[in-house]
Amino acid sequence: MAEAMKPTPQKPAHDEIDFAAGDYLTFAEEDAQDRKRTRIALIIAAVFHVILLMITFPEIVAQATEAAKDQKLYVVSGYMNTAIGKLWKQWPMDAEADGRAVIRLDGKRYERKLVRIRDDLPLLEAIAAEVNRKYHAPLTAEMAASGDAWFFALEPR
Repeated sequence: MAEAMKPTPQKPAHDEIDFAAGDYLTFAEEDAQDRKRTRIALIIAAVFHVILLMITFPEIVAQATEAAKDQKLYVVSGYMNTAIGKLWKQWPMDAEADGRAVIRLDGKRYERKLVRIRDDLPLLEAIAAEVNRKYHAPLTAEMAASGDAWFFALEPR
Protein backbone atom coordinates (compact mmCIF):
# COMPACT_ATOMS: atom_id res chain seq x y z
CA MET A 1 0.00 0.00 0.00
CA ALA A 2 1.29 3.34 -0.94
CA GLU A 3 1.58 5.73 1.82
CA ALA A 4 -0.06 9.13 1.30
CA MET A 5 2.43 11.84 1.17
CA LYS A 6 1.96 14.66 3.56
CA PRO A 7 2.83 18.06 2.26
CA THR A 8 5.73 19.52 4.05
CA PRO A 9 5.41 23.15 5.02
CA GLN A 10 7.71 25.31 3.08
CA LYS A 11 9.38 28.29 4.56
CA PRO A 12 8.33 31.46 2.81
CA ALA A 13 10.94 33.45 1.15
CA HIS A 14 12.17 36.50 3.04
CA ASP A 15 10.15 38.91 0.90
CA GLU A 16 6.91 36.91 1.45
CA ILE A 17 6.87 37.21 5.25
CA ASP A 18 4.00 39.32 6.60
CA PHE A 19 5.61 41.26 9.39
CA ALA A 20 2.36 43.15 10.18
CA ALA A 21 0.28 40.02 10.81
CA GLY A 22 1.21 40.07 14.49
CA ASP A 23 0.23 43.73 14.78
CA TYR A 24 -3.09 43.06 13.04
CA LEU A 25 -3.95 40.33 15.54
CA THR A 26 -3.07 42.65 18.39
CA PHE A 27 -5.26 45.40 16.95
CA ALA A 28 -8.12 42.96 16.40
CA GLU A 29 -7.93 41.78 20.02
CA GLU A 30 -7.81 45.35 21.30
CA ASP A 31 -10.79 46.26 19.11
CA ALA A 32 -12.80 43.35 20.48
CA GLN A 33 -11.94 44.41 24.05
CA ASP A 34 -12.89 48.02 23.28
CA ARG A 35 -16.23 46.93 21.84
CA LYS A 36 -16.93 44.84 24.92
CA ARG A 37 -16.07 47.75 27.24
CA THR A 38 -18.23 50.10 25.18
CA ARG A 39 -21.22 47.75 25.40
CA ILE A 40 -20.78 47.45 29.16
CA ALA A 41 -20.48 51.24 29.55
CA LEU A 42 -23.61 51.81 27.46
CA ILE A 43 -25.57 49.27 29.50
CA ILE A 44 -24.45 50.91 32.75
CA ALA A 45 -25.36 54.37 31.40
CA ALA A 46 -28.78 53.16 30.27
CA VAL A 47 -29.50 51.56 33.65
CA PHE A 48 -28.33 54.72 35.43
CA HIS A 49 -30.58 56.91 33.29
CA VAL A 50 -33.59 54.66 33.85
CA ILE A 51 -33.02 54.78 37.62
CA LEU A 52 -32.58 58.56 37.49
CA LEU A 53 -35.77 58.94 35.46
CA MET A 54 -37.69 56.75 37.90
CA ILE A 55 -36.50 58.91 40.79
CA THR A 56 -37.23 62.28 39.15
CA PHE A 57 -40.27 61.38 37.05
CA PRO A 58 -42.88 62.17 39.73
CA GLU A 59 -41.30 65.60 40.26
CA ILE A 60 -41.18 66.29 36.51
CA VAL A 61 -44.86 65.32 36.14
CA ALA A 62 -45.82 67.49 39.12
CA GLN A 63 -43.97 70.50 37.70
CA ALA A 64 -45.51 70.06 34.26
CA THR A 65 -48.99 69.69 35.76
CA GLU A 66 -48.53 72.81 37.88
CA ALA A 67 -47.21 74.79 34.90
CA ALA A 68 -50.14 73.66 32.75
CA LYS A 69 -52.60 74.85 35.42
CA ASP A 70 -51.09 78.34 35.47
CA GLN A 71 -50.55 78.92 31.76
CA LYS A 72 -51.22 82.55 30.99
CA LEU A 73 -50.19 84.85 28.21
CA TYR A 74 -48.39 88.11 28.88
CA VAL A 75 -47.51 91.02 26.60
CA VAL A 76 -44.81 93.59 27.30
CA SER A 77 -44.41 96.95 25.61
CA GLY A 78 -41.06 98.61 26.13
CA TYR A 79 -39.65 102.06 25.33
CA MET A 80 -42.80 103.71 26.66
CA ASN A 81 -41.03 106.80 28.09
CA THR A 82 -38.87 107.49 25.05
CA ALA A 83 -39.79 110.01 22.36
CA ILE A 84 -39.99 107.29 19.72
CA GLY A 85 -42.02 105.06 22.02
CA LYS A 86 -44.54 107.83 22.71
CA LEU A 87 -45.06 108.40 18.98
CA TRP A 88 -44.79 104.80 17.82
CA LYS A 89 -46.54 102.89 20.60
CA GLN A 90 -50.27 103.66 20.68
CA TRP A 91 -51.70 100.22 21.38
CA PRO A 92 -50.69 100.12 25.08
CA MET A 93 -52.76 103.24 25.83
CA ASP A 94 -55.68 101.79 23.88
CA ALA A 95 -55.31 98.47 25.72
CA GLU A 96 -55.29 100.20 29.09
CA ALA A 97 -58.37 102.27 28.20
CA ASP A 98 -60.45 99.52 26.53
CA GLY A 99 -58.68 96.21 27.17
CA ARG A 100 -60.49 94.18 24.52
CA ALA A 101 -58.19 92.01 22.41
CA VAL A 102 -58.45 89.14 19.96
CA ILE A 103 -55.55 86.72 19.62
CA ARG A 104 -55.15 84.01 17.06
CA LEU A 105 -53.42 80.73 17.89
CA ASP A 106 -53.18 78.00 15.27
CA GLY A 107 -55.84 79.73 13.18
CA LYS A 108 -58.33 79.91 16.03
CA ARG A 109 -59.42 83.31 17.40
CA TYR A 110 -59.78 83.95 21.14
CA GLU A 111 -61.37 87.02 22.70
CA ARG A 112 -59.36 88.24 25.66
CA LYS A 113 -59.01 91.22 27.94
CA LEU A 114 -55.66 92.99 28.40
CA VAL A 115 -55.07 93.89 32.04
CA ARG A 116 -52.09 96.07 32.94
CA ILE A 117 -49.89 94.68 35.70
CA ARG A 118 -48.30 97.34 37.91
CA ASP A 119 -47.86 96.07 41.46
CA ASP A 120 -47.34 92.31 41.47
CA LEU A 121 -43.54 92.35 41.87
CA PRO A 122 -42.97 88.54 41.84
CA LEU A 123 -45.06 88.21 38.68
CA LEU A 124 -43.34 91.19 37.03
CA GLU A 125 -39.93 89.69 37.87
CA ALA A 126 -40.95 86.32 36.42
CA ILE A 127 -42.21 87.91 33.20
CA ALA A 128 -39.08 90.07 32.89
CA ALA A 129 -36.84 87.05 33.48
CA GLU A 130 -38.59 85.08 30.72
CA VAL A 131 -38.41 88.00 28.27
CA ASN A 132 -34.72 88.45 29.09
CA ARG A 133 -34.05 84.75 28.64
CA LYS A 134 -35.80 84.57 25.31
CA TYR A 135 -34.89 87.92 23.76
CA HIS A 136 -31.76 88.95 25.72
CA ALA A 137 -33.51 92.21 26.63
CA PRO A 138 -32.54 94.41 29.61
CA LEU A 139 -36.04 94.29 31.10
CA THR A 140 -36.62 94.65 34.86
CA ALA A 141 -39.68 94.59 37.07
CA GLU A 142 -38.86 98.13 38.21
CA MET A 143 -39.52 99.34 34.65
CA ALA A 144 -43.22 98.72 35.31
CA ALA A 145 -43.21 101.17 38.22
CA SER A 146 -41.30 103.83 36.25
CA GLY A 147 -43.51 103.37 33.19
CA ASP A 148 -40.57 102.49 30.93
CA ALA A 149 -42.27 99.18 30.14
CA TRP A 150 -45.91 98.21 30.38
CA PHE A 151 -46.78 94.64 31.31
CA PHE A 152 -50.15 93.17 30.38
CA ALA A 153 -51.85 89.88 31.20
CA LEU A 154 -54.25 88.36 28.68
CA GLU A 155 -57.25 87.19 30.66
CA PRO A 156 -60.57 85.67 29.56
CA ARG A 157 -63.36 88.20 28.96
